[in-house]
Amino acid sequence: MAFVVVAPGAVLTPMGMDKSGDLAVGKDTANLKVSGWAARSGYPDTVISAADEILIGSSGAGIARCKVTLAVAWSPGGGGGGFHVSLMQNSTEIRGADFASGATFVALTDTPITVQPGDRLWLAVTNTTTSIWGVTATLKGGSGTYVTFDAV
Repeated sequence: MAFVVVAPGAVLTPMGMDKSGDLAVGKDTANLKVSGWAARSGYPDTVISAADEILIGSSGAGIARCKVTLAVAWSPGGGGGGFHVSLMQNSTEIRGADFASGATFVALTDTPITVQPGDRLWLAVTNTTTSIWGVTATLKGGSGTYVTFDAV
């Protein structure tokens, strides 16, 4: 009888990134990829690509979360419009939300996902204010704007 050694599978690593520096998002901006990230405290094995995405290295189930904090409360101005946050897996929005008028943050919590090696998690934003009433929204850098992935 042959003795066979089976190596354990790759472990699904928790990863997280915080926004590094502020980012101004001008009026009439669609699906802007949020850039400038640093590994989040408590997530030492995070891999952030040059394209500003968390790179998943293994397969399995997990929970994705994100939060976006603005420098000042959202106010669409006289022309209306909105500010939308999209948590993306590869090229698909897996969770999204609009800022309510007067809100300083939006949190997208506990989004169950299944990942494969090479999957990418990233953040996009859309500012639909237009014309002379358009406003700029400024994402605050630091731990108040983040994306995380935790294995379950």
